Amino acid sequence: ISSVIIHAYWASNEFTERLMQFRDIVILYLTINQYWYMCGGNNAITLNASNLVNNHLFYGPSKTIRTTKTESGFSWRHKQKLLTDVFYQKHIGRFVFTRKIDENKQYYHEVIDGDSRLITLHEFFNNKITWNGKKYNQLSGKERITFSNYKIEIEFV
Repeated sequence: ISSVIIHAYWASNEFTERLMQFRDIVILYLTINQYWYMCGGNNAITLNASNLVNNHLFYGPSKTIRTTKTESGFSWRHKQKLLTDVFYQKHIGRFVFTRKIDENKQYYHEVIDGDSRLITLHEFFNNKITWNGKKYNQLSGKERITFSNYKIEIEFV
């Protein structure tokens, strides 16, 4: 009977793992399609910060958004100022992207202006840097909403 229980436990773990993989694929697909839908055919758009700095867009299979830098060129002080401006809903400037196609015929957007700002926002959203001594996942619910709903202007050239 113990081998039946062990097999049932293993099968349920296997099923749970497959279900989580399926969930991740669906989230990836929805995130990327939502992004392309919002960007489709427009020369300028406004997105919420959480839509723009999503890991799936930077590191997913399609690498939808590609920066020319691997890390922000901002000093710690500049990063803190940028994040403070976001939390106080100040304008941080427009981001400029260009539409491109890679060697695998994948469409993507390359950042022309705003690399350091975008990388800083991405780092914070993914808990790699702090603001006021807190990582994103340590913020209050109100602070998370403020950051996530911050409006970012994007222009396509």
